[in-house]
Amino acid sequence: MVFKVLKWAAIISIIAFQTSCKRHKLKKSEVFVPGKNKADSTVIITEKAPVSEPIIIAQPDELDFNYLKIKSKVAFSSPDFSQTFPATIQVKKDSIIWVSVAVGLEVARGIITPDSAIFLDRLNRNVYQFGYQELSEFMGFNISFDLVQALLVGNMPIYVRDEDVVTENGGFITVKQNVGELEVENTIDAFKNKLTRVLAQRANAPNRLVITYADFTKTENGEIPQRIETRVEKLAVETETTTSINIEHNKFEFLERDLRFPFSVPKSYTPVSLKK
Repeated sequence: MVFKVLKWAAIISIIAFQTSCKRHKLKKSEVFVPGKNKADSTVIITEKAPVSEPIIIAQPDELDFNYLKIKSKVAFSSPDFSQTFPATIQVKKDSIIWVSVAVGLEVARGIITPDSAIFLDRLNRNVYQFGYQELSEFMGFNISFDLVQALLVGNMPIYVRDEDVVTENGGFITVKQNVGELEVENTIDAFKNKLTRVLAQRANAPNRLVITYADFTKTENGEIPQRIETRVEKLAVETETTTSINIEHNKFEFLERDLRFPFSVPKSYTPVSLKK
């Protein structure tokens, strides 16, 4: 049961995006860069820039780190069952995401790298291993390691591009992005300069994914959300079902030294297809 939740956690939090994080240069000559407060905001104008219609550029602050260790509580809920369990997450930036679930004894362990993801179901002695191409084909979206890492710490999944529609209202900045058939709407707190909500939906599709970040904690490396709420809403004609994964980060450790990421697949474990 716990592994079923882990597999959903690995998939549900990344199915709404189909590009990796990449910065794009701006074509406009005038930009408004929002700071954490009004006094910190900066207007940059070149000699040829018109001064009447500044373009709002909203790239929220990112969490910066080398090694990160997180203690979390994960709550899973679906129409079929609900379960809550503790998890330890260790990250080497841009390289490894390691997850361990222990309820007394360890019941599941996973490792995600830029090449693949592997999860061990210790209760049933099964191993699930897949690459991003397989996962992308299974879910119908392009998926990358960068997206998993960004969502875990509250960084913006798709960087602001010059073709995006950016507006500001009541202290919140909205960035609307089109990526293929996908429509993504990001909400940024203009005062905190942090991402607070992501809504993703395919054009003319009944399902959508909503991710909300809350309870930000200040650290020397930047602000990090303590609560990440993820919902997949299936909006059928007569019924509506919701599957959710809520992660509550309880403890953060930012480290400069190497962390250990112990992981091996016992020969006695049975490989299981992602589709099962």
